[in-house]
Amino acid sequence: MEARIVIEKLMQAANSVYDEREARNVVAVLMEDLFGFHLGGSSENRMIEVDDSILDHLIKRIENKEPPAYISEISYFYNLVFKVTPDVLIPRPETEELVYLILEQNNSLKQHVLDIGTGSGCIPITLKKLRPNWHVHAIDISEKALAIAKQNAKKHQTQINFLRTDILDSAFAEQQLPKMKIIISNPPYIPLREKELMPESVLDFEPEIAYATPNDNPHVFYKAISQFAGRQLEKNGKLYFEINEFHANDIYEIVENAGFSQIEIMKDLQGKDRMLKAVYL
Repeated sequence: MEARIVIEKLMQAANSVYDEREARNVVAVLMEDLFGFHLGGSSENRMIEVDDSILDHLIKRIENKEPPAYISEISYFYNLVFKVTPDVLIPRPETEELVYLILEQNNSLKQHVLDIGTGSGCIPITLKKLRPNWHVHAIDISEKALAIAKQNAKKHQTQINFLRTDILDSAFAEQQLPKMKIIISNPPYIPLREKELMPESVLDFEPEIAYATPNDNPHVFYKAISQFAGRQLEKNGKLYFEINEFHANDIYEIVENAGFSQIEIMKDLQGKDRMLKAVYL
């Protein structure tokens, strides 16, 4: 089938649910990720291997507003390609900023590093690629998420120690893991009452377990991870959080009450309070 015809049909579907600019972006992403095709130019007469049934399936998924990353099972993070499915969150630009901060503030000396709630594995895999001397560990409660993370680690030829555990019941993790120099987490931090503020594409497709917290205990993961980190970090070890911009002061207090010092809240490129760093002396 000619690329021109595929583009026309996908654009028609996308225009039915998105504004013109977003529709074009969705189609551009899918054409590149699924067919290696870049929009524009005379190449639209090129033939693409896609039959009517596959094209119809793509159209239905677009019309259902399924995120393009889940349709193609491809997401880009720190110039690396990661497999994503609805079992894991789609990596976000602010998480890239957290990884950048960690790399900027820590040298390449051998040290143990842990990512809590790893999802697709984008954080530990990127750190291992760029700091190959680090011993990198990652935990998650979801077996399905860990399966995706392991696939991504294999694809990028990175040796990561994956462990399935519930950080709210951390005894098993403490028995299985060595002392860490760095602990990182982008934990669930959206209270259920704030779900109505989130995009439909997140609510309808991304795993609630990875982003939502109870209304009566919205900081439960920050509390548990801060206490765990206080026991698991080496002297002068560092804790890094991605945080809810609306709860930055509360999270600061949680980390301080857990015994951390040198606590800093940092803004992302949008000027929002999205990262926290602390040291366990």
